[in-house]
Amino acid sequence: MIKIYFFKRCNNFNENISMASYILISALSAFLAIIVVIGAIYYFNGARGHYDGGYTLKVLKLIFISGFFAILYSSVTFYFDKRKVKGVINEFKHEYNNMDCDKGMCVTRSMDEKSIPDTLKEIKKRQVHDRELRELNIQSISVTVTGINMRRMEYRVFCISMYSSERSENIYFNFYTINSGDLMLRNIEYSVDIVQVEV
Repeated sequence: MIKIYFFKRCNNFNENISMASYILISALSAFLAIIVVIGAIYYFNGARGHYDGGYTLKVLKLIFISGFFAILYSSVTFYFDKRKVKGVINEFKHEYNNMDCDKGMCVTRSMDEKSIPDTLKEIKKRQVHDRELRELNIQSISVTVTGINMRRMEYRVFCISMYSSERSENIYFNFYTINSGDLMLRNIEYSVDIVQVEV
């Protein structure tokens, strides 16, 4: 299940309305530019103050074409980012089970350097306490989109983990991209704080 949100405080917004609003707002600058350019061309060509049905038809055609490409671009971006997110989750599970966290993990390299030690410490606690990570299943991916020219897309991935100790917990992976750039892992949130294990 994928939830898409445009607004930061999104609990009271329908996800379809939110997606439509984002596409409309992101395409609005292109719409205005088209109208202004065509209007300026007609104005300087001596068609001042006259209604021209051809002008209106051209504007509408260009608006529909721009809207189509805005929808297509957004859909393709969400699709490829979703695949990247699944890839990082699978890589995390593999590294958790097969690598020593003291040496670092590939999936944490994109994180802020200050948060990497805390993240690795939490992972190490679970390796000691719960041993192998048997399952890490993605339950939902929520997307928050902010900005137009500098577009930031934040992905909150809700997963359920199952360890060899038969304990399961909810894990949230928080990713972000800026202007459809590289997928960056911001942090990993655990629902259970393991304090009884000293690492």
